Amino acid sequence: MTSIISNQPNYDPLKELTVSICDALKSKQNFKFDRSNGTIKVVAASALTAREEYKQIRKLALYTCSIFSKQTIHDLPVDQREIFRDLGDSVDKAVRIFKQKYGKIASKQGYCRSLEAKALCIKLGGVVDHNYLKSEASKDFKAFIKANHLHHKMPATGYQMQEDPSLEIEGYGIVQWRDIFRQVNPLRIDHVSQDGTLLFTTDCEKKLTDDYSFISGKIAKYNPQNDQYLRPFDTQPLSENFSIELYTSLDDPGGMKPRLLLGDHSYLILTNPQGERYSTGKLMRSYLGIRDVFAPFSMKKACIDVPDRYVYLPKENRNVTKTVFYVPEDKFQKVLDAITEAKQDPEFSFSILKGNCSSFAASLLSHAGIDARCQMNWYEFLFRAITPAFIQNGWNGFMSSIPLGLKYVVETVAHAFAYLVGLIPGLLVWAWSHFGGCNGLCSDISLFDVLFPWRQKMDHPFAMKRWQDSKPAINDLTGE
Repeated sequence: MTSIISNQPNYDPLKELTVSICDALKSKQNFKFDRSNGTIKVVAASALTAREEYKQIRKLALYTCSIFSKQTIHDLPVDQREIFRDLGDSVDKAVRIFKQKYGKIASKQGYCRSLEAKALCIKLGGVVDHNYLKSEASKDFKAFIKANHLHHKMPATGYQMQEDPSLEIEGYGIVQWRDIFRQVNPLRIDHVSQDGTLLFTTDCEKKLTDDYSFISGKIAKYNPQNDQYLRPFDTQPLSENFSIELYTSLDDPGGMKPRLLLGDHSYLILTNPQGERYSTGKLMRSYLGIRDVFAPFSMKKACIDVPDRYVYLPKENRNVTKTVFYVPEDKFQKVLDAITEAKQDPEFSFSILKGNCSSFAASLLSHAGIDARCQMNWYEFLFRAITPAFIQNGWNGFMSSIPLGLKYVVETVAHAFAYLVGLIPGLLVWAWSHFGGCNGLCSDISLFDVLFPWRQKMDHPFAMKRWQDSKPAINDLTGE
């Protein structure tokens, strides 16, 4: 394997290793790991016993820890950080599948505990002592890490925890976990330093309270939703560009079945030449309840997430599309100003159909002169949402093979059938949305829209992805 610790590192072997692991897991095969050259050899699923499979994954995990520990990942450009993130996620997935496969047998032998400690070590940057993570002494530390998803947030931004587990506290500095003391109150736990300084607070499940968050590699007193100022969630090496990155993240890995209420999302990451990275997305202020299900067209209270939580989600089992736009400074600033204005708007609202995350992303891009298209007909949405993928593929093949005139006839018949089936439920849902309402806000759809639904369109990440697929991955708009 080519050394990656050099002045001009070659990360292709790590990419190939990640692909090999993912291919073996996807095909439900076992693999043998050759540490001498960092390669995977796929073998039949029945070719290895539980102990032999444990040894192969253990070798892979230790090798990955070694690679990570020799690299300061956060100093790398973002695209190179992603190589390490993807490798770490693939090893973690191999460990989880092993645990599911062998269950009590592996747990009884101590295999699961050993592999889970190494997988967590990798997710935290490969430096933390995995023997400590395997010990009972790390129980509270691991509970804090997982309650706050730091095992996802750290690899997403390239930060690595020190060998002796510690946290960086904004305004205080780096504090070793063993030097953080807990004072239990009825509703929260105060975490204080040796000199009695309050570092941060958590609930009884060790989750940071709303006024604290993990951002820029440290725990800071900052609420991503309620604080009305923007702050970067990450930094990268200096550059000469102002960039806006549009992301769509679909819950269906195949990108075939859109979701209505939860799962699909559009968001932005903005980066200036100083390397400061801002992320933003729109979401409802409260969790969806039964009224929201029966009143999907009513407006709801919304907020801006800075940074957007989807930045930290593991990419496995999701369909993620990224499009980069290099823009002039004045247009970049207009987008930042629009985000600030939205965060400070007390009447900022959310709608599933026309005022959702994709609507917001498209409106922000318009300030940079980018005409993003995120609309789709609701008939198409329903078809794709409820129809199995193999039927969708067959339908798409059939429609592409018939003459244009016949295609219009088939579409008209299909729309007429959907109209007759959906008219009564549509009227009931509209009435509930309009008169029942949600949070006292009005509906974003009229009775005319229900009676004549072919004129009704909706904004959705699925349509945004389709627009992204029609664009180059990188777009230089600085000369326009």
